Amino acid sequence: MWIVSGIVRAGRSGHRNEPLLTSKPNADDFFTTNPGIQGSNLFVRVSALLGAGLFDECLPSTTDRDLCIRLCDILSGPGDWFASTGEYTVIHYADTDRKRVSLRGSDAKIQGLKRFYFKHAPRMGDAQRTAFKERAANIFDCGDEEFLGIQDLSTVQTLESWSGDQLPLNNGTLEMLPKLPLN
Repeated sequence: MWIVSGIVRAGRSGHRNEPLLTSKPNADDFFTTNPGIQGSNLFVRVSALLGAGLFDECLPSTTDRDLCIRLCDILSGPGDWFASTGEYTVIHYADTDRKRVSLRGSDAKIQGLKRFYFKHAPRMGDAQRTAFKERAANIFDCGDEEFLGIQDLSTVQTLESWSGDQLPLNNGTLEMLPKLPLN
């Protein structure tokens, strides 16, 4: 089970309530945006975290969205696996005058967005890939050029990670992997 509460974004220019997530999410909800969940307003059983493969430490940002996709994968279906407090219990201070991972143009944010895209793009539809890139450009100054190299997703070779994700491999990675015998 996982539970979320609402987030209030606070900064020098004022406060803004994020939309309150009150219905069961699915993985698609996280491919193009974050529907208001981050580590500070997410309450999850340890067994669910372990089942989802924990946070992906290879992502310098977007770890919350990535984890939520995998939580949706293992917990989706019938039953009471999701709940909302229905209240705003978290204040997230998001000042732009101090160094933060999620600042527009931040190298860590751009690297995280790129890795998230390369990890999840094979599961996204064309419209989702386009929406992801547009949001990355508009909010974080992460241009389309950052996502070159993974065009035809139908022919991308993948490797299954410890958490069960299918990670796309580029040609350089394929050349470095040892040749494995085929069954």
